[in-house]
Amino acid sequence: MMETLKSKSAFKTGAFTLVIIFVVIIEIFYRQPLFDWSLNAIETIQKDSSASLDSFWEVITVLGTQAVLLPMFFIIYIFKPLKCSYLFLSVLSLSVFIDNLMKNVYANPRPYMENPKIIIKHCDAGFGNPSGHSFSSSATYLAFWHIMTDIKWFKVNIGTKIFRVMLCVLTILMIAAIMFSRFYLGVHSLNQLIYGSQLGFILYFFYFFYLDFHKYSHGEFFNLFYKLGSRIAHGVLFVALIVLNFGLYLFNTHDTTNYNKIIEQYCPKIYLYRRFDNDAGINSLTIFAMIGAYVGLALILSWRNSIDREGERYEELDNWNSTNCKRFWIRLALTLILVAVSMSLFLIISGHSSIPLIIVFKIILSFLLAGLCLFGLIIYLSIKFKLAHENFDIMEGGYIGKLNERDDVIIEIKTI
Repeated sequence: MMETLKSKSAFKTGAFTLVIIFVVIIEIFYRQPLFDWSLNAIETIQKDSSASLDSFWEVITVLGTQAVLLPMFFIIYIFKPLKCSYLFLSVLSLSVFIDNLMKNVYANPRPYMENPKIIIKHCDAGFGNPSGHSFSSSATYLAFWHIMTDIKWFKVNIGTKIFRVMLCVLTILMIAAIMFSRFYLGVHSLNQLIYGSQLGFILYFFYFFYLDFHKYSHGEFFNLFYKLGSRIAHGVLFVALIVLNFGLYLFNTHDTTNYNKIIEQYCPKIYLYRRFDNDAGINSLTIFAMIGAYVGLALILSWRNSIDREGERYEELDNWNSTNCKRFWIRLALTLILVAVSMSLFLIISGHSSIPLIIVFKIILSFLLAGLCLFGLIIYLSIKFKLAHENFDIMEGGYIGKLNERDDVIIEIKTI
């Protein structure tokens, strides 16, 4: 990714940078006016609420959580090329990381913390700006739509193209519904929702229109994990993000005494690590899933090139999960088991544990192992035990044909 950034035109880079600066600066001017307006607007909306409406918007708000976003990732992981699953994981991880990093910078309250007349219909105890639901859903829902519809069928005629646009409109409407649910539940103001969605759209455009990540050739994608320069650049980037996050988390001294009293009164069951600075600083550490994925793919590339001296079988590796039905079900079972094992610490360690224990084992180690498992161990075992792309089978025999002779090689081996 770092090398690709260098190759982009100065005009494109400058324009994209100006957009980011504009969004960040303009937020300063509408933050307080829209926040103040929201305090009265939410109170007014909630006066006409009912139990059925509360239940409906509670369901909608769940659509912007990991309970839905992670299954979306697994759909891509199981059915789409490796490049697409890494792309979606990057968008998801970075949206969570950037959102929580900025929450720790702004340290802005949620509406119900400022207006006692707002009914707390959904307990959230982190800072409010920007909205994480708006950020993550804007970035990931659009990424999911783009990845799943980026196939020839949606481009063959005007009818399928219109259908693709209609799906995009429905995706945006879903994002808007998730945003409104946060407003109705009293956990986000309008300025927080707008800012979160703007950042989500920027992250989506960054990957799909600035980097054009989904258009990378097989070689361009895998060189991100194999070339020494790219590995060093990514290593420096990951270390910088982690240091920045811990720096903000450890040295911020936000006074949340009054807000904590509200939490204790209305939402006492929320764990300490899910409150304010803790919530922002610890949630950002889910970036370790992306770090684990990068390390896993780097290891796979090193191993793959040690048995494929030609170093040309990128297409088979990208489509490693394209197999027959029997292999698919065995590999799916293997995936579910290994992911459950890798995330076991997250489930086992209680939310009442000490903060250092939660940071190291519940968050960092769990997400790091999950990334390594999905993009390293599972792929390795699938290839090793012939559960991956059928063309990998010939790699175990020690004879590797040239890329343009691949079909003849396969036929020759099957004949023997």
